[in-house]
Amino acid sequence: MLLIMVGALLGMNTVLALGLVLLWRAQQRLKAENGTLRQEVEHAHQRIGELSEQVADLVARPAPQASSSPEPVVAEREIKNRLETVQNQPKQMPDRYKAAVNMAGTGMDSEQIAEMLGLSSHETQQLAALAQISQPLGQDASGQGWDH
Repeated sequence: MLLIMVGALLGMNTVLALGLVLLWRAQQRLKAENGTLRQEVEHAHQRIGELSEQVADLVARPAPQASSSPEPVVAEREIKNRLETVQNQPKQMPDRYKAAVNMAGTGMDSEQIAEMLGLSSHETQQLAALAQISQPLGQDASGQGWDH
């Protein structure tokens, strides 16, 4: 009986020792994680300080003054000249668009036209609609009457 009791006590001591070892290892791991987190917090505090200094510098800077040089006027004139040049050039429709408008005038649907010309069906629908509203009353995109 004494042997059984001694064995049970030794077993309990072993379990307790194992528990203590596991607790010690967990404590070591937590200490390491705590150190890492402290470093990350310190780094974050340093970064906040740097950013605060940058904000303070930006707030302290005077606002940029408008230039009194004639450059904006020259740039404005140049832009107007370029716009007038583009507006005065004859407007030419790309060949694929011309073909799409002509095909729509013959009664083809937008999906067929899109497939043949490599355009989207939405694009061909828009082209047909624009051609219809841009033609004189009573004519289709091919220049013929709507009732041909």
